[in-house]
Amino acid sequence: MSKTQQLGKNMSPSKTKLGKFLRKCRIKLGLRQVEVGRLSMVKQSDYSHFETGRSKYLNPKQIKGLAKTLKCQEVELEILVPPKPKPKQEPTTELGLLIRNRREELGLTIETFATQAKCLETRIAERMKYKLFEPLLRVLELKPSDLGRFVGWTKNESLTSLGQVIRSRRKELGFSLASLGQKLGITRERVRQIENNRSSFSNKGNKLKKIAKILNLNFSELQALQPARRFKRGKIGTDTFGGFLTARRVELHLTQYELAERVGISPNTICATELGKFVPNSDMLGKMATALDCVIPSQLILIPRKRGRPRKDLINS
Repeated sequence: MSKTQQLGKNMSPSKTKLGKFLRKCRIKLGLRQVEVGRLSMVKQSDYSHFETGRSKYLNPKQIKGLAKTLKCQEVELEILVPPKPKPKQEPTTELGLLIRNRREELGLTIETFATQAKCLETRIAERMKYKLFEPLLRVLELKPSDLGRFVGWTKNESLTSLGQVIRSRRKELGFSLASLGQKLGITRERVRQIENNRSSFSNKGNKLKKIAKILNLNFSELQALQPARRFKRGKIGTDTFGGFLTARRVELHLTQYELAERVGISPNTICATELGKFVPNSDMLGKMATALDCVIPSQLILIPRKRGRPRKDLINS
């Protein structure tokens, strides 16, 4: 029996074109598998798997070594190696899994979903941007409440039930802080303050009514959740205009913001006046007296400084 016949005897059949080609070249050269492995720097067990078809992917280094050992062209091996399939990626977040399950329920392929929603479920983080909210609702045929809890990022958790309700409902409707602020006519920072209990509502509740209307919530229920207003009860000196202003404001249970709205000036101006850093003119004093329903003691009224003239000159003149 020839060596070639001995080499091909009692061997497991090759199941791939690559395996058949490797075996044909090896037997033609009269080499054993262990010799091919040693010469091409490939493990004998790995080479055996290539021949039988248990392994069908060769890396560039293996292709180069086997081509040299088996006296064939590298391209002959390359064309017999099938392309590796892309690994199936699984979503790693709760939101991603929700999207995948819903996509499969609707019979949408991942390609169709990606084209219509402009995103991939495997790249969805725990939270999503507001710009993805509407496309996902439309493509996946979901209700806002299904995705509301996943939209936007929250730096600080709300300290009150009222703030939590407003924030949850805002996210359910896909409103960002800026978009809700625009509808209310206030800044996004003011909305954030409302949600974080750093801003209260007036006794009339006009702003809260507007929030209830925009978010489609019950005003009475929101009002019931509103925390009791807290004012510092420490002794407030009334020997200065700022102290008098603060004492009267607290007595009426008004915040600086609410008093500013009544007078028609900024809250910063009220704050500066109470601290004695700003002296209001006569017109503003009249508005403050009306807003606070009081008479301002004349001895507390200061004369505003005019440009170029020191205050003592005004007082003595």
